[in-house]
Amino acid sequence: MKPIVWIIFLLTSPMIFGESTPELPFTEQKQLDELKANAFNKNAPEQQLYKLIADSDRMVITDLASKHILFTSQNPEDLKSFRTSLVFDKPVPWTCFKSAADTDITFYNGMRKTITLSIISFYGIRCSLWRDDFKIASTEQWIAWFKHRGISFINNEYALESAQSLIQENGWNRWVAAMPPCLKPIWEDSINHYGMIDGKSLSPILKQTIPEDTERILILLEWYGSGSRRWIYYPAYEAIAETLLLELETKKIVEAIQSTRLSEAQLEGSARFFSGETFSQLRPHDLNDVPNELKQILLNYVKSTDDPYKLERATRTWSDEGDRR
Repeated sequence: MKPIVWIIFLLTSPMIFGESTPELPFTEQKQLDELKANAFNKNAPEQQLYKLIADSDRMVITDLASKHILFTSQNPEDLKSFRTSLVFDKPVPWTCFKSAADTDITFYNGMRKTITLSIISFYGIRCSLWRDDFKIASTEQWIAWFKHRGISFINNEYALESAQSLIQENGWNRWVAAMPPCLKPIWEDSINHYGMIDGKSLSPILKQTIPEDTERILILLEWYGSGSRRWIYYPAYEAIAETLLLELETKKIVEAIQSTRLSEAQLEGSARFFSGETFSQLRPHDLNDVPNELKQILLNYVKSTDDPYKLERATRTWSDEGDRR
């Protein structure tokens, strides 16, 4: 069940920026029920919300963690421009958002609360009148409204999200570029709604197109070493390269690695594969088949990445190998 936050504010005197939110009695239940009944319209929920905001004469923005008021206004222009900036994209399940609501925007008409909106991240709106959350479509206009009034958290979250999106996009582009060409026509059809890939649908065409084991292994290692280049919290679709590699014997994978000078992506993929939890669990004794010289080459590569997690995982996995003998 979605959390519903009802915070009521009583403003008997002018509010001061940063002042703690006073605790007040709830609006009568009958009035709230009427608001819900009149406001809910699944065909045009934004129009109902706009009307409630238009019927308000005061707004209060509150940080839910500190209970401090970030902004309050009785200026009609503030309310009108806020309503204009509130352009919805589409309803989405609230679980799509990364975090719970952190900010409330409450509107009043006199002493009566008309509606409360909760902000999720910088682009999501949760409303107690609706079953689903909504995404903000016009983010630039939305962010500008807050920035113009000295409220920085929206812009900060947007900048962080934009940077993360760019990283994800670059990782996806690298992943697609390294993908075996024979898989590209059927790739999207193999992704389920969890973002996972059905390896059974890809394996036959991969073997048919690239029948030689060594060539196929090197291509898969290149693929596994591309993409996000993370060994933790990586996109679910990257696991397919590991799944396809696990169809081959460890000794064949080692022979393929030793048959050529590895590219950086192949070094990344090899180190990631042999230090992975899946490999350790499914083939706990197969690290014995990886020569110490090769382990040292891969360890030197991992050190060059300056990634503490990768180094810790590779060192721990390969040092534990002796305990499994």
